[in-house]
Amino acid sequence: IEEVCSKKPKMTDLFKCGAVDVPTDATESIGQFFARYKRNVQYTGCRVVNAITEPGLYLHKRPIVMPDGTPSPLASFGSVYHHATVYWRQRSGELHALDYGPADGSDVAANIMAPVPARPCLQRDAQPPEPPKAGGLPLLFVGPAAMGVGDERLARALTVMEALPYHTLRNNCIHFADAVVRLLTDGTVCGAPLLYDMLAGSHPTADDFMVMMLQGALKLPPVCDGSALHAAMCDAVAGRTVNLPPLEPRAAAATRSSAATSTTTTCASSPDGSVAGKARAGKA
Repeated sequence: IEEVCSKKPKMTDLFKCGAVDVPTDATESIGQFFARYKRNVQYTGCRVVNAITEPGLYLHKRPIVMPDGTPSPLASFGSVYHHATVYWRQRSGELHALDYGPADGSDVAANIMAPVPARPCLQRDAQPPEPPKAGGLPLLFVGPAAMGVGDERLARALTVMEALPYHTLRNNCIHFADAVVRLLTDGTVCGAPLLYDMLAGSHPTADDFMVMMLQGALKLPPVCDGSALHAAMCDAVAGRTVNLPPLEPRAAAATRSSAATSTTTTCASSPDGSVAGKARAGKA
C-alpha cells in the first residue's frame, strides 16, 4: 500500500464513523439533526488541524460562490452546504486535490435543478486552502489512504464520477467528498462531510428564515450522503456493471450506459499485490 502515514497503523483500529438514520420528520431543524447525529455517530482518529503538515487525507470546506460571483445564500446553513474538497498529501510532500464540480470551474451550476458536465476530479500539484488566520475554515485530518494516487482502482472510480453529470442537489461536491473518502479509507470513514461540520465547521442551532425556506429542497443527510456514489465506485473497482444514481431520466440513462461500458474490466491488483485489499474496497 502506497502513500500512507509513516507509522502505518491498522485503519480499523483508528477510524470508525457511522451515519445515523435519515430523518423522517420534515419539521426537524438542522440543529436538531446535528444534536441527534452527535449522539449516534462514533469516530476516533479524525482531528481538526489548521494546516496540511503530514501525509494523508484532509477534508476542507469553504463558502460557495455562485456562477455570477455572488455569495451563496446557502451560507445560512453554516458549513453544511459549503463547497467540499479532499486534499491528499503524499509522503513525497506533493499535494493533490480531489475536487468535484461543473466543467466550467464554478462551484455550482447556474440552474440548480439541471445536470451539467463535470470537470476532472483529480488536481495534481494543488495549492493548499486559505488558512484560518486568513479567514478560511480549518481542515479535518481524516487519516492515511489505503491506496496510492496512481492506483488503477482510484482511476476507475474517478472515471465513474467524470462520466456522471454534476447536479447541485443530487450529485454534488459533498456527495463526491463522502464517496471518495469512503473509497480511500477502505470504507472505514463514512459521512465525512457531516463529521467535518460537527468537528471543524459550523451549523445553525436554530433555523433562520432562509434555512426554513430552503429546508424543503435541501434535506439532511441525502444532500450530503455519498453512499450511492461509493457503491458505484466499488462496482467499477470490482469490474461489475455500474449502477449510477439517477439524476434526470434522460441524463441518467445516457450516463449509466456510458459508464457501464467503460468500467466493466476486471480490476488490476494493488501495488503490493493484495487481493484482500481489493475485496475490502468492494464493500458498500
